[in-house]
Amino acid sequence: MSIRVIEDKCNGCGLCVKSCPQAAIEVDNKLAIIDIDLCNYCSSCVSACRFRAIVMEVEKQAREDLSQYKRACGFRRAVPGEIAPW
Repeated sequence: MSIRVIEDKCNGCGLCVKSCPQAAIEVDNKLAIIDIDLCNYCSSCVSACRFRAIVMEVEKQAREDLSQYKRACGFRRAVPGEIAPW
């Protein structure tokens, strides 16, 4: 997961700074700068930015082959008056 500021869209308005609960953003020369070490990726700055200058990118994970887990977990229907055969 990563978060970045699109420099062409950011005008340094400071809305992201006010919305960040970790105080991980500051504005310098009319450009938001995110401190990655403080950021917890809550995406409040992404929602607060009117100019869509902050984007969060999520890398997709490869799908696992689940075929080896066939019949790993099963459910039985309860029958009234009978003990389940476990």
